Amino acid sequence: MEHNTYALPTDTRHVKIRSRQYDLFNKDLGEGFERQKALVVTIIVGTWAAMMLIAGAPLLSSATIAIYVAPPALLSFFAVKEDAGGRPAYVSWWDRIRFLFRRRRPLVPNIGSPQGPAKLTTHTPKIVVLDVHRLKTKGSR
Repeated sequence: MEHNTYALPTDTRHVKIRSRQYDLFNKDLGEGFERQKALVVTIIVGTWAAMMLIAGAPLLSSATIAIYVAPPALLSFFAVKEDAGGRPAYVSWWDRIRFLFRRRRPLVPNIGSPQGPAKLTTHTPKIVVLDVHRLKTKGSR
């Protein structure tokens, strides 16, 4: 299955207005890092560490880097990596998950289904006409 990413026909890619963190604990970070990416990485690392602690993985051992550091680092790297359209990869992942869980029946029913084609519904408008002259005479009594 081939995936194509098409850039939007706007200047958004060239004008990235995103909040950045330029210092951390009174240390200058130069160009800084994007806060949204930092939030995603924090969520990934925090969730991973909590899952490992709940699973009973040893906190200080020779496998600490392999258990606690490498998997969330790789996942974070690939999650915040931007595609050709300038969107982070985790947005595409989230869209795919939402699509898989929110699938519905098709809007156009299958004509070859045992139930046959969908029945047509007719809608009749309800028209209410207000007689202003009659309302004025009732209100003056």
